[in-house]
Amino acid sequence: MRALAPLVLLLGISFVAGSGCRGGAPRMATAPTKPHAGESVVVRFDAPVVSRGMDQVWVTLVPPSSPEGFVVDRVIVDDGATEVVVPAAAEGTFELRLHDAYPRRSHHLVGRTRVEVERPGVAQAEPPPWYW
Repeated sequence: MRALAPLVLLLGISFVAGSGCRGGAPRMATAPTKPHAGESVVVRFDAPVVSRGMDQVWVTLVPPSSPEGFVVDRVIVDDGATEVVVPAAAEGTFELRLHDAYPRRSHHLVGRTRVEVERPGVAQAEPPPWYW
């Protein structure tokens, strides 16, 4: 039984010192669900984002086939935030990736969700009927 005490202590320390959003990574949802290129995507978390210590949590919107360490724009998520705004510059299929443990670890992916960014709306040639 004595031999287990150091093992339990070691496992407890590694759990507390490990990286990650405290309490696990929150799930993400986007609004609008299909944004247009040039608009921003509001990312809503199902729980407040809580980082550990001095670590930062951040998101990036990247092509789904890109490597885990690929970053276009890094948007920092404030501690305790339930949403963050991410620009969607181009149309296509993207992946919103949630990272934590920065700067201790430059890329520690803890969550992802797919985002379809549609082509920008086309301006009408004539004003709407209510204009006249």
